[in-house]
Amino acid sequence: MKRLRMSLLTGALALTVVAGLSAPAPAAGRTPAPRAASDRAPDTDWSVALVESTMARHTPASIGGWSYPVGLYLYGQYLTYRRTHDERYLTYIKSYVDRFVDKDGSIGQKFNNLDSMQAGRLLTVLHHETGQDRYRIAAAKIRARLNTYPRTQDGGFWHADTASRAHQLWSDGVYMVTPFLVEYGKEFDDEAYTDREAVAQLNTYARHLQADNGLFQHAYDESRTAAWADKETGRAPEQWCRAIGWYSMAAVNVLDATPKAQPGRAELLRTVQKLAAGIARAQDPATGRWFQVADKGGKEGNWTETSCSSMFTFALSRAAEQGYVAPSYEAVARRGYRGVLQKISLGTDGRTNLTDISIGTNVGDYAFYVARPRQTNDFHGLGAFLIMNEQLRKAKPATAQAPADEWRLRWSPSARDVGTRAFETLEDDRAGSHPAAKPHIRADGDTFRFDMHTVDRDTMDDRQRQEVTGCRNGDAYLKWQKGQTWRLTYRMYVPSSLKATTSFTHIMQMKQPGTGSAPIVVQSLRRVGGRQTIELKIFGDDILVGRTDLEPLHDQWTDVDFQIKIGDGSSGSVRWILKSGATTVIDKSKTGVDTFLADRVRPKWGIYRSLGDTSGSLQNTYMLLTDMRAYQLV
Repeated sequence: MKRLRMSLLTGALALTVVAGLSAPAPAAGRTPAPRAASDRAPDTDWSVALVESTMARHTPASIGGWSYPVGLYLYGQYLTYRRTHDERYLTYIKSYVDRFVDKDGSIGQKFNNLDSMQAGRLLTVLHHETGQDRYRIAAAKIRARLNTYPRTQDGGFWHADTASRAHQLWSDGVYMVTPFLVEYGKEFDDEAYTDREAVAQLNTYARHLQADNGLFQHAYDESRTAAWADKETGRAPEQWCRAIGWYSMAAVNVLDATPKAQPGRAELLRTVQKLAAGIARAQDPATGRWFQVADKGGKEGNWTETSCSSMFTFALSRAAEQGYVAPSYEAVARRGYRGVLQKISLGTDGRTNLTDISIGTNVGDYAFYVARPRQTNDFHGLGAFLIMNEQLRKAKPATAQAPADEWRLRWSPSARDVGTRAFETLEDDRAGSHPAAKPHIRADGDTFRFDMHTVDRDTMDDRQRQEVTGCRNGDAYLKWQKGQTWRLTYRMYVPSSLKATTSFTHIMQMKQPGTGSAPIVVQSLRRVGGRQTIELKIFGDDILVGRTDLEPLHDQWTDVDFQIKIGDGSSGSVRWILKSGATTVIDKSKTGVDTFLADRVRPKWGIYRSLGDTSGSLQNTYMLLTDMRAYQLV
């Protein structure tokens, strides 16, 4: 059985049906003074506190009409119910929905815009929980409406079936319909259509709306007639954070629900990985939150917005948990979580207050977005907070105060934006052995590419080298000093033409700057007993940290997570993790080792190999790196 039928609490409130698509904002008024962060209970269940506070402020009859902000909030309340099993939470949701759904399944909505479909998730939830057929009948009306709903020429659902929204795709819109689709399909055995449609919609939207920095423009107009539409691209001018947050949550929901072999899913996964990198780059280093106009954090008037910060935090955490993105994004999510928790407090009345939430927003320019009113306890923020909190609290709970030690992001270059200026130095055919092939090292879209040819030679002609060194931010570069702990995460593509050799083939090194210095740590491709392996070693003392088979990692992306405590003598340590999708391939550590020579330590990436191989493995080849980040433990 796909649904678990559960009895509801009896004696539900008698309700007055209130029709309408728009939900009023929660009642305005003086917000009670919050308790200081130091006075908060460290084990506060913020989901329960927020739900109890909202139920006290609004009855199911007064919370608002059939709308997506209320639907979002009540879906978050449902997630809290699933954890706590407090039947009052589910009864409240049922009482709200029953205002709009008659006993025969009739529902007085025409579903002429995507926004009106979002609360349809509650219909599927209630069918799943109660088994009552009226919820299926009501949900089927949304499903049937999609058969005739207007689309762009390439199949994207218009934001609304109205003249003012004709031919337009808004990044917000995918969340209003695609999570409903995949949940409807699972509940009512319609996955063949719903999974295909949901993935196709997300991919179509991304092709029109995703920018080079990984983030999304707010909207796109196929007709190029909207006042805000660029006449060449059709895109809106700004990257509004909540629009991007809606897409990020929808994409993760759909990836969770669809099989790996689903057509188009691989494209969606690439979109999510590019989006995650853009979100991480846009995070405010001071607060951990994200700005109202996401890509312009340093511009005058911009401010960190709570609902999108909750959405990004959820999406990154869930994507990292599921293996859609590198594990390192969990640290970005944790910083976001701590930042959002700074925006929730208990008033003197004992109720929660969640602040700095943008009200609903049209498409506009920079000045329009940053001037949007900031609400307390707006349903956009309440729902996003609950979804985030139910995801993040599964791991070790975070408090509003940052812990003593955390990974602080120090470097996250965009290959597309800064190219090889992401690095301190380049060692591209430094002997001039193969000038016709230059550049051997270059940015290729969102990746860094290292090409190696069999004719290439280094300054010592018994070896080959195409490498970059260090981590550059503008005109400065990171200096890794003794006593510090650093972490590198990145994604690596090793083709089958880049083989392990009987001599050395290093693809990452930790070194002291300067010519002639020996490596400190090396990640290498080495043949052992005729078997191709990838290994990590402490070079000077020839200490093997870990080794695993290379061939299963060929021709696919591998996540690398490398951590080093820089210490002299026996005070250093390293940790090395390789992950293929959701599968951890190797996770090895070594303590009590020497990881310092002199001056400082800096990383190197690329292909550095000896010509002394005796296995016939040297070929023309290349390596790709992307999503590169450096964190310092502070």
